[in-house]
Amino acid sequence: MKKCVLFFVVTVCFIFSGCSSDEFPKQASDSYVLAYGYNPLSVEVGNGNVLSIVMVDSKSEDYPYYSNKSKGGDIDIYHSLCAKHSDTSYPEEFVPETLYNECYYKDFKSLDIVCEESFDKSHPAGSSLNDIITFSTTSVSEYISKGYAGEETRNIEKSVKDLAPADLTLLPAYIPLFYLHFDSNPEVSGTYSISIILTTDDDEVITLTTDVKF
Repeated sequence: MKKCVLFFVVTVCFIFSGCSSDEFPKQASDSYVLAYGYNPLSVEVGNGNVLSIVMVDSKSEDYPYYSNKSKGGDIDIYHSLCAKHSDTSYPEEFVPETLYNECYYKDFKSLDIVCEESFDKSHPAGSSLNDIITFSTTSVSEYISKGYAGEETRNIEKSVKDLAPADLTLLPAYIPLFYLHFDSNPEVSGTYSISIILTTDDDEVITLTTDVKF
């Protein structure tokens, strides 16, 4: 699917080449979210041990999705997802090459982070680390739920222990769904097995596990 590279090209074209809006005609859509990616999830460990929850192959332009251009049963799934989120009366027109409203097709009602080893005195082996990990992402759920009013995207940054289902709804697909930041390090340096446990709004449990070296 066309991504930020194309966004950049089109934006540069408008700014530096004097492209007119006629070259990129606006289109109407009943829904603000134009596509729902549905690949499985994975976890990546980045600099500073920041964990990124990503859709497999999210950096590819061809990851599978349900969209307003889908056919057959896929377009029915897309419309059902739009209806689920009350995203059926978007009033604006948009330039399709510059709008990337792509979300993950599953919503979550809870997130739990567990360490298999003893992390510190307050977090023995097998206990939750929710109180010492910060969650960050963006979401369009509030914009849609308020009838397409206010800021289109809401930046969310809060402790995992304070998350509500609304914070885990309509997460982005083409960038990490969300990031997890450790607020403290373990008492003993070493490699720790971390499990990210996501429960969807229809009670499916998705567990992602990775090793983190502190």
